[in-house]
Amino acid sequence: MKVLLITSYYPPIITLLSTMMQEVAEGLSLHGHDVTIATLKPQDNLNLAPNVMGKEFATFSIEKNVRVIRVKTPPMKNKNHILRGLIDLILPHIFITQIRKYFKGKFDVVIVSTPPLSLAVLGKMIKKNFTSKYILFVQDIYPQSLIDIDVMKNKLIIKYFERIEKSVYEASDFLTSHTQGNRKFIIKNNNISPDKISYIPNWIDISPYREKGKMGLFRKKFNLENKFIFLFAGNIGIGQGLEFLIRALVIAKTIPDDICFLIVGEGSEKKNIENIVKNFDHKHIIFKPFVSLEDYPFLAKDADVGIVCLNSRLKTPVVPGKLLGFMAASLPVIGFLNKESDGHIIIKEAGCGYSINSNSSPEKINNLILKMKSEKDKLDRFGKNGYKYVLKNFNKSVCLDKINNLVNATL
Repeated sequence: MKVLLITSYYPPIITLLSTMMQEVAEGLSLHGHDVTIATLKPQDNLNLAPNVMGKEFATFSIEKNVRVIRVKTPPMKNKNHILRGLIDLILPHIFITQIRKYFKGKFDVVIVSTPPLSLAVLGKMIKKNFTSKYILFVQDIYPQSLIDIDVMKNKLIIKYFERIEKSVYEASDFLTSHTQGNRKFIIKNNNISPDKISYIPNWIDISPYREKGKMGLFRKKFNLENKFIFLFAGNIGIGQGLEFLIRALVIAKTIPDDICFLIVGEGSEKKNIENIVKNFDHKHIIFKPFVSLEDYPFLAKDADVGIVCLNSRLKTPVVPGKLLGFMAASLPVIGFLNKESDGHIIIKEAGCGYSINSNSSPEKINNLILKMKSEKDKLDRFGKNGYKYVLKNFNKSVCLDKINNLVNATL
């Protein structure tokens, strides 16, 4: 079948979702489908490794038998939320113009990964214009997640986007959710039939995490050979809620000199967080840019503990994508998550570390950090437990087979 996969994130952009979407595209191609990707052209060096920053990417290319259309758009990470909203509204029209330019004919199936919600609207348009079947991957629940963190406040705008959300759910032939909690939330709040929405968890390819050739690379590169490293790696935005953790750390008086908090990544809140650290002249927290997808497993394996965190104002059961990478790297995990997050359940079931609510007091946060540091004898077991849990529950081939089955079910 001819399949169109629409996603905001695709390599070389560095996120777990971009890697997964590449694996979906290449996996469907290996199953005999004719696959086209429509995605955002990288802009402003966001979520890019230093070795590809500033590179010009072709609008159209063929990568491992997959057509890739990288669509140039106005800046998607604009801090002006009104302007960003307007860009979201025109995004489907920009995309469909480029898709029609580089693909002639009809798509049998359109798959859309959200966010943003505007791409789900694009999927609805493609279904209508090409008489395609429509599968929607719900990675985050919009507009609820924006309402939770006060990015969206206007009641009229909220109602408008809630209508859009309802309409794209109704238009889709199948939906998927990456957590059981999100699936229940969608069913309950949108009157969706349970038969229409499948639970397909995010997955991870563990094979890169088995390699040992570059062990110690980043400890040496960042001059951290003798440090106990707590690692946060990924997008630094409002949703991650990293500011609350940084504020708790900078006022702490009990953090030993050998502890280091390594923050690797970029995002809208990075400058703000850097300024907080600078104002307190805090020596335990250091910042570094993204590393390449190929090097990321070695970064994770060089750390002692992985940090996952989410803004406490979020009310949906979202799970941070970086959790899977840490578990695949056999890295113990410390979680500071909104109380609704399914991440608490995963960490507890896996036995791979500890988690508390992200609105906990600075004292509780720092006590948990010191507890993690003091229990060195448990860290190896935590890491092994996480690795076993990933193998059992987030198997790449099983998840990709489920997606292929969904595509075939549209026949």
